[in-house]
Amino acid sequence: MNHRDPSLREHYVYRFYDADGALLYIGCTVDPRMRWKEHKSFRREMTDRVAKVRMQGPYNYDTARAIEKQAIKDEHPTENVIYNRPAGFIAEKRRRSRFVEAEMVRLMDLGLGMAEALKVADAAYDKRVAA
Repeated sequence: MNHRDPSLREHYVYRFYDADGALLYIGCTVDPRMRWKEHKSFRREMTDRVAKVRMQGPYNYDTARAIEKQAIKDEHPTENVIYNRPAGFIAEKRRRSRFVEAEMVRLMDLGLGMAEALKVADAAYDKRVAA
């Protein structure tokens, strides 16, 4: 069955809060337990701070996604970036990526390994931006 079928009400909107009640993250899922496991695998620094989870739903897919998107814009969770990007976020991300990639190539040509080149290039960009 198509998960986007408007008659299916199987999607949930969830919010993660820290121990002080600060909103960390807003998401949407059809399987809250599996999504939590995914967050624990890929966002451990965030999930370690989660003290409370609030669930809403079930909704159909389009309704859940609309609620999620608007809530992120309105409530400004600290760990969401998809709809909560500051002005210039994408341009800055591209500038950083181009600089770091070029610097890594240069450093690797000088004999540094990939991990060390990335570390040095990343620090060089941060220093350049701070100057």
